[in-house]
Amino acid sequence: MSEQVLVSAVAQAWAYLPSSRRQRDVDGTKGGSPGRVVRWALVACLWTVLGCGAGILLSVSVPLLFGYRTFIVMSGSMEPAIHTGDVVVDKRIAPEEVQVGDVVTYRDPDRQNRLITHRVRGMRTSGGNVYFVTQGDANTDSQKWTIATGGTVGVVRFRVVKLGYVLFYVNRPIGRLFMIVVPILLLSANEIVGIWRKKPKPKENRVVVWA
Repeated sequence: MSEQVLVSAVAQAWAYLPSSRRQRDVDGTKGGSPGRVVRWALVACLWTVLGCGAGILLSVSVPLLFGYRTFIVMSGSMEPAIHTGDVVVDKRIAPEEVQVGDVVTYRDPDRQNRLITHRVRGMRTSGGNVYFVTQGDANTDSQKWTIATGGTVGVVRFRVVKLGYVLFYVNRPIGRLFMIVVPILLLSANEIVGIWRKKPKPKENRVVVWA
């Protein structure tokens, strides 16, 4: 007898629920709707793009705050230690503080508008100048160049693997356009899906069942 009373009470409670609530409870057992899945996917893509953009910005700007400089490696002359497309982070120090074996960034003695990142093979100080002999790990020839003792030399402290490829394309017009247009498109698509998911609320009818 008690079981019949309990079943009757449950049936009455279910019957008194608004029809939209009953339908939502039934639908809730079937998993998320396709619109919700699409919206979550768009939000995830948006945050991924924004996260990548923030990571790129931080990787370039943070070293500058601490006196470091970043350079993109455009050749494989330092492989396997440093690969093409890597970003090297340099710390400016006095030439006399450099040690043999350090990897330094300097101006090409033959082309002053180009920077080179090679390993120091030899050095000596004479007459207020420091004379360096540098060579790429993958090269067979070396270079000799001179800098005043009062100058500075960039010594590579660490590298970020393959980040140079990303920075190279981001600095191009198509890369800037991508970083601006893609988030806008994702936001727009997210709003469209949100509007599409909004359905007019059905008229709630209460049905009384007597048991």
